[in-house]
Amino acid sequence: MRREGRASEFNVGQLEKERVRRVRLKSINRQQMVLRPVEVEKLVSEDHEVRAVWEFVGRMDLSGYYEEVEAVEGEAGRPAFDPQLMVSLWIYAYSKGVSSGREISRLCENDPAYQWLTGLEPLNYHTLSDFRVDHKQVLDELFTQSLGLLSAEGLITLVRAMHDGMEVTAFARQAFWPESFCDDGGNDAYICPAGKVLRPYGQEEQPGRINYRYRARGADCQVCAFRERCCPQSGRRGRSIRRAVDDPVVIAHREKMETEEAKQVYRQRGEVAEFPNAWIKDKIGLRQFRLRGLIKVGMEVLWACLTYNIKQWIRLCWRPQWA
Repeated sequence: MRREGRASEFNVGQLEKERVRRVRLKSINRQQMVLRPVEVEKLVSEDHEVRAVWEFVGRMDLSGYYEEVEAVEGEAGRPAFDPQLMVSLWIYAYSKGVSSGREISRLCENDPAYQWLTGLEPLNYHTLSDFRVDHKQVLDELFTQSLGLLSAEGLITLVRAMHDGMEVTAFARQAFWPESFCDDGGNDAYICPAGKVLRPYGQEEQPGRINYRYRARGADCQVCAFRERCCPQSGRRGRSIRRAVDDPVVIAHREKMETEEAKQVYRQRGEVAEFPNAWIKDKIGLRQFRLRGLIKVGMEVLWACLTYNIKQWIRLCWRPQWA
């Protein structure tokens, strides 16, 4: 009985000590402001790829950009950002799947790689967005230069050019497609499913083809029983279609591609042309354009392709300059 009593007293005493004992932990204060020195050059390691982007862009002739800079010494106004910085920012951003000027501006405030590029200088997203679309001809020349630099490194030969593409299915209602309209013999006209005539009203030239336009009378379409299926949004105008006529050069090329020699070359397209497209979609994330209009969309493609070229140079050739 005494032993049990002593054990009970010990347990009670131990519990009282545990109740009294309170651990002391270091608190985390996220509301504080800290002032500390930052050595910008050491924000990124010597082998960080942002240094490679800066080096590659520095090898290119950027005089086309500098000629368009309005700020000059001896005159009033704010100095402009260096085009080498602006190009490097967009290339590095695209390589990380970032294609928004707002996002790049935000990253310049807290991401070490972007801070290293800018030297901790903030950039307004308007400045970044305008730069991306304001220099089409210079960007074309820049892409050409990148091919020259890759050729000098032995990475490409430029012996044969290949291209690849992809189709995106559109969502559309059931309708009468141009194939539903019949050619009216030698009268240079088409007959619609309702028996009305579409007559020529103009043409447009595109690379490799000419599109001839035909349109029905608006009065015929207004009372047509097939209007809702054929042209519900045409207003007072009648339904129109186009007839494409390929350039003789295009026709000759198509015939050439049917030869056995051309088919052998075409089989090489997968490794040459399909890989870059897959890489650009997967790594850069270019599955939807941010810009609008044919010219701006073309420039966005150029930025992506330029980024791809530089990334391959980094992967295969670049060696960091160790201090």
